[in-house]
Amino acid sequence: VDYATSTVGMLVMLFIPLVIVSFIAISSSLKNVQIAMLENEVVEEKRKQSKRRVNMYFLVKGECNATFDGTFEWVLEADNKEEALKQLEEGEKVVEIREISLEERIEYERKDLIEIIKWDYLYRKCGSMSIREFSKIQKELENNLEMQYLAIKEFNAKQRLTKRLSRQEGFNNMTMAEFNEKINQLIYAKDEEEFNKILRGIQKK
Repeated sequence: VDYATSTVGMLVMLFIPLVIVSFIAISSSLKNVQIAMLENEVVEEKRKQSKRRVNMYFLVKGECNATFDGTFEWVLEADNKEEALKQLEEGEKVVEIREISLEERIEYERKDLIEIIKWDYLYRKCGSMSIREFSKIQKELENNLEMQYLAIKEFNAKQRLTKRLSRQEGFNNMTMAEFNEKINQLIYAKDEEEFNKILRGIQKK
């Protein structure tokens, strides 16, 4: 009995350290798992916050520096006003800076696009005119909605025709003056026969 008791006692004494070591190992593993889970939660939360963050846009008006005389009006994307101001050139003087809404940004870009369309129209129509004639047409365009409609319509046509022209063999050898001339001819072609004749003329170059 004493021998059996002694043997059991020895086994218990050997088993207890193993249990303790195993418990410590399991606890350590669980702790590492908990830390990893917490780290993942932090990363996920940061990712969600980043996705939720909406970029800020600022309307900045001011006066150009000595190199570029005149005024400017830009929409700048930045985290705050200070970061927006860092995007300006040295010597530029800010008159106004404020955050603008999405609706205001759309309207700003729309007006900017309209100005680009107007200048494209004037350049194609008045490239060979005198300054006086050009100024007259320009003033008329500003006050004539029908002309503005035509400018937009022809601008859209130009985008489509440019893609089509680029497929012609002689496209890369054209000068900008020739390009604008052909674009105008294609826009104002009376019928499909005349349109295709202009295209064939480009292919021969």
